[in-house]
Amino acid sequence: MDATTWIEEFSAALGVDAPSEQERADVLSLASVAANASERMAAPICCWVAARAGRPAGEALAVARRLAMPGPAD
Repeated sequence: MDATTWIEEFSAALGVDAPSEQERADVLSLASVAANASERMAAPICCWVAARAGRPAGEALAVARRLAMPGPAD
């Protein structure tokens, strides 16, 4: 089974709509930022935290990008 079909079936089994193409891209970018700014394990957990917080993937991605950027004191 390909990823798109699996995601659609998983979403249906949970009673929610499958993510749009943009939402999938945002989630993948969020996972990438989290993994590269920290450790690999941060990727799935940050995605889970964003979902638990009820935040859209794009909004969570913006937060992750802000956190990943070095600040003036860094």
